[in-house]
Amino acid sequence: MIAYLPVLYEDELVYSWFARYFAHMYPSYANALEDLMENRNTRTDFEFINHLDAGAKETIAKIIPMEDLIMGHTMFPSYRFIEHGRLSNALESMANSEEDVHRLLPVSKNRTSEQVHYIKYCPLCATEAKEIYGEAYWTRQVNIRNIDICTKHKCKLKNTNIRISGKQSARLYIAEEEINDTVPELVEDGLELHLAEYITDVFQSPIYMDNTVKIGEFLNSKLEGTNYLSARGKMRNVSLLFHDFMDFYKELPIQGDGINASI
Repeated sequence: MIAYLPVLYEDELVYSWFARYFAHMYPSYANALEDLMENRNTRTDFEFINHLDAGAKETIAKIIPMEDLIMGHTMFPSYRFIEHGRLSNALESMANSEEDVHRLLPVSKNRTSEQVHYIKYCPLCATEAKEIYGEAYWTRQVNIRNIDICTKHKCKLKNTNIRISGKQSARLYIAEEEINDTVPELVEDGLELHLAEYITDVFQSPIYMDNTVKIGEFLNSKLEGTNYLSARGKMRNVSLLFHDFMDFYKELPIQGDGINASI
């Protein structure tokens, strides 16, 4: 039974919040999982919320509405462009701790070595958090997939050794214990920074759940008057668009499978 939850920090992932609960309350993460999840073997999802204990859900709802928690403290905004009904169903299911959200959203399965993702952090964000709150924590912004720069500090992100995977164990990794290297590598300017800023801005923008405009219609509206859309707006030249996109970003270190995954 949860009697206390720590303060939820700005842009903090729910996973991080739960990990700090474990750090503040228990010597074993298994005990914390018994309080938070349906059972102690439930895998704690780094990016989303899944299968909460009924008592934990009730306690959380007194602190923050579940929909606000999902919108502001999970990676749900990364999937804003999927079909409207599917997005609404995923939000409702996550809010009610029903079906695994990975079955409802097109989440990467990390099936190849090129697609492996690890928990990331910004050294300057970690240092700043320690100065303000007395502890580091895992944030959403720096864990947007295919971004390697913190746009707040213009600092290169660092990988932990913690893999984000559907096969990861039911464990809570505490940022304060896992973040060891806080030596910053600053980025002055360049295409990679501009791309990171654009993706971050999109991620942080509001999601209008009542918007039923299809992504194809939106894309066509942006391609009007270009070589990527026919004069009548009926056909998209996707091959040319992809070729020019890849050529424009060819100097980026994530060019190839990484940049391809973010299209």
